[in-house]
Amino acid sequence: TGAGLALIADRFASPEQRKQADAHLLGARRATRAIACFGRVALQYKAFAWSRSDGSGAEDEVRLRELHVRCAGQVLELCRANGGIFTKMGQHAA
Repeated sequence: TGAGLALIADRFASPEQRKQADAHLLGARRATRAIACFGRVALQYKAFAWSRSDGSGAEDEVRLRELHVRCAGQVLELCRANGGIFTKMGQHAA
């Protein structure tokens, strides 16, 4: 259905309308990627919290560090995929 709408828009829309539609579509893609990424990251931290041992905590500290690295990699890939302001936000977060 998206391809069909794109064909219709391409045929009947003015160049300015097409440019605006492309910008909206890009924004929707970026937002979808960000929501999916942060949802995955949140679930990973929640799963970690549920699986914590009741022991000394040394093992949990190692697992938490590994989780931080893994999630940082996922957020980095999000910033690279989305580009633009996401790249700047990633640079400031680093």
